[in-house]
Amino acid sequence: MQYRLKQWLKAVLEHFSTRTVPAERRYLFWRDLVAETFPGMTVEPKVGIRADLARWELGRLAMARAHSDQSRVNRHARQQDDRHLILHLQRQGRMMLSQGNRTSLASRGDIVVADGSTPYSIDISHANDCLIVSVPFDLMQPMGTDRPFHAHLLPGRDPQVAVLQKMIEGLWLERETLDQVDQGMDQVIGSLTRMALLRCTPEDDDTSHDQARGIIDYVERHLYDPGLGTAQIALATGLSTRAVQKCFARQLGATPTAFISQRRLERAAQMLDARPYASVTEIAFALGYNDSAFFSRCFRRQHGVSPRHWRERAGVAR
Repeated sequence: MQYRLKQWLKAVLEHFSTRTVPAERRYLFWRDLVAETFPGMTVEPKVGIRADLARWELGRLAMARAHSDQSRVNRHARQQDDRHLILHLQRQGRMMLSQGNRTSLASRGDIVVADGSTPYSIDISHANDCLIVSVPFDLMQPMGTDRPFHAHLLPGRDPQVAVLQKMIEGLWLERETLDQVDQGMDQVIGSLTRMALLRCTPEDDDTSHDQARGIIDYVERHLYDPGLGTAQIALATGLSTRAVQKCFARQLGATPTAFISQRRLERAAQMLDARPYASVTEIAFALGYNDSAFFSRCFRRQHGVSPRHWRERAGVAR
């Protein structure tokens, strides 16, 4: 009877939403919930953040689904007896995860793997939907314990990764029936994760990762520059334009132009919240746009609303 009760409790989904909390206290609620669900994690949400989180356990797997507005998450190193890998399965939006000297940009269908024993940070886009799975490392044996898995990108276009993705999503969708069949399912996920990791081993060496980090840092510091692009990055870093393009494609899964546009529009959303007295045109020009109408169209395409509507919505939350 006690065993059956335990199995039933694990099949029950816990669900939380900031929408049940007054707008001015949502950031506190979300910050505390994330810290409780993911020990070692801290989040930097805006005051009126709209976010939902559901969590569940399957055998030795800890699973959660987070749907939230744009924010930044940091995870500190944890000293624990058993090592875990954290799988971030991107279902909607984009996320940029940095760990060690590697940065990976994930789009829908991609999975980014992080080592739970090492600090990392995540920049989350607006309307982001992600499934997070904590997998004990021993479920993936045999695999060398000295191998680092820092911001390890598993591209969704790879067949082996697609199988892992569909299995995780399938388990999540069928969780209410798994109280009878979850015995050993955690080992199945561990085996599929191991196969995907071995298949998608990065070809880059540490020097390439350092180059990518330097390029990304340069982009972040020069988002205001209208001339920022592949040619300027190549000139500043001493690399060829082809090398810059290859670095973006391999490390971030995007072209330089697409990455610069994404980061400008994410920064624009932050500035609209933080600078209520700056006009939309001023913010557009501050981020390298020469045409505020073009900026507004790009902003709507990425965030789903116009800059003015975004600001009005943030004002209501405050």
